[in-house]
Amino acid sequence: MESLKFLLFAGVLSATFSWLSIPLILRYVAPFFKVRLAGLRDLHEENIPRLGGIGILFGLVCAIICFEWMPLANRGIEWDSILDTKILVLCLGSISVWVLGFLDDIVNLKARWKLPAQLALGFLTAYYGFRIQVIDLPFLGINTDIGYLSWPVTVLWIVGVMNAVNLMDGMDGLAGGIVITSSAVLILITFFNDEIAVALLLMMVIGATFGFWLFNRSPAVIFMGDSGSHLLGYLLAILSLWATENSRNSQTLTPLLVLAVPLLDTMFSLFRRYLKGIPFYSADRDHLHHRLLNKGFSPEQTVWFMIGISVIYGSLGGIMFFDPKLQGFAFLGAVLMSYFILYWMEYDVVRKPFSSVLKQSDHKKKRNLMLALAKGIDDYLSKDPDIDSILRSFCYWTDLAGVARMELYQKDSMIKVHGPIDHSHRRLFFRKNEWEVCLALSETDWTVDSDVKSELLEHVSIALINRLEQLDSH
Repeated sequence: MESLKFLLFAGVLSATFSWLSIPLILRYVAPFFKVRLAGLRDLHEENIPRLGGIGILFGLVCAIICFEWMPLANRGIEWDSILDTKILVLCLGSISVWVLGFLDDIVNLKARWKLPAQLALGFLTAYYGFRIQVIDLPFLGINTDIGYLSWPVTVLWIVGVMNAVNLMDGMDGLAGGIVITSSAVLILITFFNDEIAVALLLMMVIGATFGFWLFNRSPAVIFMGDSGSHLLGYLLAILSLWATENSRNSQTLTPLLVLAVPLLDTMFSLFRRYLKGIPFYSADRDHLHHRLLNKGFSPEQTVWFMIGISVIYGSLGGIMFFDPKLQGFAFLGAVLMSYFILYWMEYDVVRKPFSSVLKQSDHKKKRNLMLALAKGIDDYLSKDPDIDSILRSFCYWTDLAGVARMELYQKDSMIKVHGPIDHSHRRLFFRKNEWEVCLALSETDWTVDSDVKSELLEHVSIALINRLEQLDSH
């Protein structure tokens, strides 16, 4: 009973600090940072601050400091000092990934810089104590020492969960809701397994996330940003391993099921992007929650549906942990459930696997041609001597990019139109001086490769305007 009181206190404490900090961040901190412009993949057209990670970190730090001052040992509560190796590594690692995510929020780091930094932090975390060495395999009922594979497996787990939570942060309240649900399942496991210290840390994660979530639920006034998603992903990756280590000092596969929703979304995203010939780091609007929206779910219904799925996966994870005889069946049930979810969401790669694989080569060739022409767009357009030739070349590129309709205006007068009218299309406008280019994309085209395509459309449209101005000057 004493442990339960302190668990509730830890959650309320971190939630209070986090909740109080968000209005201050919006009023005093957000104006000093440039808000990243909304892209093709964003559900919000308005620009919303991505600084919620500051409030989440603040709530966690304040709660940990308060518990550090409390004489918990006198009340029979297990709580290691912050100087204890595992707690210290957890704190330093959390601050490091938060800084990395915050830099990404401010300057939009490229994947070639961010991924090596994530791998390095994952390696250092594994080196200083959090390493998967023995795995309890389902059905076989044996502990398998994975030897030197423990290093890449641990690093892949940490980096994978960090990015999985990041990818889930695409809808108001979704990532926070999944984090709270997964942490709650882990708390039940640790509480009944008498791991009170880990349960207290998880409760602080829930509290800090909930305090932020109150401002992030629909309609959101702030996003957690990469700083928040990196921080929460890192904490879930470490605490899930810590919480589900069994009495035989081996790691069960319970964390895979507890975090199944973000992991399934991430792994399937990487797979379908590979089949479509686009980079794994290129964001799009074809995630699980986007598919639910396309099926007619409201944003609130989508969030609660995803949370409900997470509860089911978490229940299977609990069965796997507490009843080793059923762990194989629980894991098999999770695999079958994942297949039916993807099939129900009408992914072609699941419903039509062979045709999707066969089309892979065509997708890559088309995309590579689009990128090559965009890279040399100035030279590409400079070879055309008149406006008609220039616009034919430009329309050829827009067709490669999946643009359904192009409109060109000069001084508000239409000069050229290419493609049919469809009011359901997403329209983008690029203006310079007296020229304006309007590009319309169908949903199937602007949901794929969204971030890269958005930058390319702007780059090529401005290059067209520059070429037209150059022609006018002559």
